[in-house]
Amino acid sequence: MADRFGCDLGAVERTSAQLGTVANEMRTFGKRGGEFAASLRSDMIEKTIGKFEEDSSDHRDKVVQAVDGLKQVLDGLIQACRTVDDALSANLAEFDKSTSGLAKPPAKIGGP
Repeated sequence: MADRFGCDLGAVERTSAQLGTVANEMRTFGKRGGEFAASLRSDMIEKTIGKFEEDSSDHRDKVVQAVDGLKQVLDGLIQACRTVDDALSANLAEFDKSTSGLAKPPAKIGGP
């Protein structure tokens, strides 16, 4: 069914996974200072990054909430499409079983 209304579930799944990664990266931004501090070798740059992290935390929280919300919508779309597809498949299989005896080739008229 999803393909009938143009939903590429693979693309939606990949997008949802990427959104999860983005949200996680944004959540842990301030906790990774130690990862790059030794590489920077500059107190000024380290302090600037710390200040940026501190000053942007409110905005980052809002972005994370929005990204998480979008991910939830896409996850819901995936689940709904699969549920409908499974139900349609099951019903079609039942329909095929119940009508298989009804379909008979037309009788030939005249001769062998």
